[in-house]
Amino acid sequence: MMRKKVLPGFDWKYLHRSARNLAAAVGALHARGYVIGDLNESNVLVNPMALVTVIDCDSMQVKIGSQVLPCPVGKPDYTPPELQGVPFARVQRLPEHDAFALGILVYQLLLNGNHPYRSQWLGRGDPLPIEQRIKNGWFPYSRQACPKEIALPPRAPLLGWLYPKVSVLARRCFIEGYKNPKQRPSPREWEAALAEAEKAIVPCFKGHQYSRHLPQCPRCQRP
Repeated sequence: MMRKKVLPGFDWKYLHRSARNLAAAVGALHARGYVIGDLNESNVLVNPMALVTVIDCDSMQVKIGSQVLPCPVGKPDYTPPELQGVPFARVQRLPEHDAFALGILVYQLLLNGNHPYRSQWLGRGDPLPIEQRIKNGWFPYSRQACPKEIALPPRAPLLGWLYPKVSVLARRCFIEGYKNPKQRPSPREWEAALAEAEKAIVPCFKGHQYSRHLPQCPRCQRP
């Protein structure tokens, strides 16, 4: 991974802090009436101190009085199920739409860049693209949400590796939030859970880091 080569000291604690600062940035924009709309990995910069900058702000949705200037763009991998395939220029974005993309970015920061809808296809034919899996709600950590042909990829990180409150928020974002977008965690909820999670990180004798709610380092247990 490029991060380990360029910033080897930017460890799991710093990734938690980056995720928390990202949530704070999104929350600050929402508090001022903005909706980012096109929130994705290319629009977020993180410096060596884990401070976050949101860029490409010219596409954000802005409200001026009763007039809404919509965000006309979006990246399918970060677009919530209810907006997949919808012309963005005709849609008034809501904070819960940003909440979906924020959940994905937090997940990717904490779990080695993995996308939460990355899965293994066990059926016939070609697997569906990730945007269709998002639209269908096929979150592979929920057996109830997925058909039998969907499975976790080999050596995929497990939700149980995350601090319990963070894991609960991830499930809310991608399972309960599929049927009811208002169930998706707010930036403030992510901030609080991630602050706790960072304090719960401990090292193992091999130099890995893991959450102390676990009896032992999960990375060391993998063959």
